[in-house]
Amino acid sequence: MSDNDLEYTFLGKIHRIISTTQLANICTYLFCFKQWIYWGTPTDVWFSEHIHQLVQPRFKQINQEHTLDLLQLMIDAVHSEKEGKLTPSEMFSNAFVFLTAGAETTSISLAYCTYRLARHSTIQEEIYNEIIQYWLPNIDYYNLVMNKLTKLDNFIREVFRMHPIVIQVLNRECMEYTRIVSSFILGSLIQVDLHSINFNQDLWGFQPVDKFHPERHLDKRHPLANMGFGAGPR
Repeated sequence: MSDNDLEYTFLGKIHRIISTTQLANICTYLFCFKQWIYWGTPTDVWFSEHIHQLVQPRFKQINQEHTLDLLQLMIDAVHSEKEGKLTPSEMFSNAFVFLTAGAETTSISLAYCTYRLARHSTIQEEIYNEIIQYWLPNIDYYNLVMNKLTKLDNFIREVFRMHPIVIQVLNRECMEYTRIVSSFILGSLIQVDLHSINFNQDLWGFQPVDKFHPERHLDKRHPLANMGFGAGPR
């Protein structure tokens, strides 16, 4: 299809409406400006104070027994001797982001996982048996056990493929001289169409893409074929 033909397609008309993506860029900046205005509200202040109350005791317990969680990883990064380690301020900021951005995404993800387990009792039984098989009471073997739970891993990947969680924040700035139809989009923000990627039959093999089939993730694919929870640098 030539560039002239593309100008008369539905996408071409939409492209002309938003006038070289400037409207989309303006909307993105307005959203960021709104977030900046509301920063420092009583809710944010209350939340920040409680995060400090939660993190400070753990931060001071350097020589005590470590807990295997994300907060401990950030605390270790602060006390690390390596170059580029986290500062205490960066640790608190990251804790704030993880709690605010991870609350709804985690609950929605668990809801979809529960829904799929209820719909597919056979898969539920297989995952249960796998966990029982590799479960060890000693928490020191946690990472070793998690790496063996392939059925659980494939199940979660398939849940995110069919029910992507973060579909509105996956955008990247175009860093190269690129032409689409009759416009050049260098410096424009590009929104990723997750549903078209996650339900692309060419990417996901012979099994119908509208069917829940965790085993499809056993095959190697392009790392960006499944972006149910994002991809690339954050």
